[in-house]
This record gives sequence, C-alpha cells and structure tokens, in this order.
Amino acid sequence: MDQGAAASVYGDNRNQALEDLEKYYKQLISDLKNLDKLQDEIHQSYLDMMNEAQDKFKEQVNSFELVSELINHDINLISLVYGKEAYSKLSAYYDRQENNYNKQLDFQRQQVEF
Repeated sequence: MDQGAAASVYGDNRNQALEDLEKYYKQLISDLKNLDKLQDEIHQSYLDMMNEAQDKFKEQVNSFELVSELINHDINLISLVYGKEAYSKLSAYYDRQENNYNKQLDFQRQQVEF
C-alpha cells in the first residue's frame, strides 16, 4: 500500500488494514504470553512430578530398611532364645534377609534407570 499497490483484501482502505494489523499483533502477543505461562506451568508440573517420584522412592527404600531391621531383630531374638547355634531356625531368616536385600537392590536399579 505504501508503494502505491492496492491490497486485494483491503483495496485502498489503509486504515482498516492498520486496525487489523494492530488487532492481530495484540492477539499474537496475548497468545505468546499465554504460551509462556503454559510452558512455565508444564515445567513446574514436571519438577513437582519428579519431586513426588523421589519422595515415593525414598518411602520404598525406607520400607526395605524397615523390613531389614525387623529381620535383624528376629535373628537377634532367635540367637538370644536358642543360642547362636540355632542354624536351622536362623537359616530361614538369613534367606529372608538376602531376599530383602536383593529386592532393595533391584528397586534401586530401577530408581537409577528412572
């Protein structure tokens, strides 16, 4: 329009073209601000999800540690009641202890992979 050519949509109506340009520019800026807010919300949501997952991992590790403490308590109790020579009674607890440690290691491998 500035060089004398007419726009097919506006013809010679320069004022309407400028009004539309301003309208679409404002809409573009508004949409970009909304997009920026959405990006911030997604980023924060991702961080919150990672924190929540880490908390759940800690809870699971604490559960394995609690089981381990209970097994150790039972081993100590059997040793006190039956003596340290009660191999047949202690054997089952040692197997449970090993199983618990293996599960804990598997879980921690999965945590690292996550």
